[in-house]
Amino acid sequence: MPAPAPLELAASTAYAARPITPLVAEIRTTGDEVLAHLPTRHDVMVKVCRDLGMGWKGWAWRMHTSDPVSTAAELGHALLFAGISIRASQEVLRRAVAAEFSPRATRWVKVITKPEQHSGWFGVSWARRAGEDWWKEARALPGARYLKPLVAVPPDAWREVADFAETHDFEISESAAKLIEAMKAAEATSIRVQVQALPPKPKKRGRPKLDIMPPADQVPADLRDDP
Repeated sequence: MPAPAPLELAASTAYAARPITPLVAEIRTTGDEVLAHLPTRHDVMVKVCRDLGMGWKGWAWRMHTSDPVSTAAELGHALLFAGISIRASQEVLRRAVAAEFSPRATRWVKVITKPEQHSGWFGVSWARRAGEDWWKEARALPGARYLKPLVAVPPDAWREVADFAETHDFEISESAAKLIEAMKAAEATSIRVQVQALPPKPKKRGRPKLDIMPPADQVPADLRDDP
């Protein structure tokens, strides 16, 4: 996928106070997607983008978000703080410099749609930030299993998932909230029963021994033990 033409707004460039590279990172939004690109690989750029939950595809770091301008501003602010100058639209640049954005949630409980065998399960995910690892806690949820890049949890564990989200400050998506309510309603209308133990099975009586040996005088001579 070829890279698009550079942004032409020279006035939309903000230079870091203490730049760690003379190169400028371009930030742009397309629909609900945020893209970021630096002409060469730089470890700081990689870390900032990964910390925000972005992934590399084609020629740029990318991510989909419900508020792309706010996310682009958050990314721009993080890059400037790290010493990388940015080029973006006037609005993104203004909000990045002024820190006018809502930090994007990176901890989520959503609903998985594929693969088919896990469709309708909860999906627990988080940005792999340094020092932020919820693998142990998420994996301890009932029925949880690793489904790269998230932890899948069966819907029957809705109560434990809700408690996990509240305890560890995970956002619950609209679809996950609806699933929790649906499971809660289903449990409220179900019946809870206590069955009695089955009585012990009677012991089997031993079978009577049958005398199947024929009288000695009826055993052929060549089969007799005695001569």
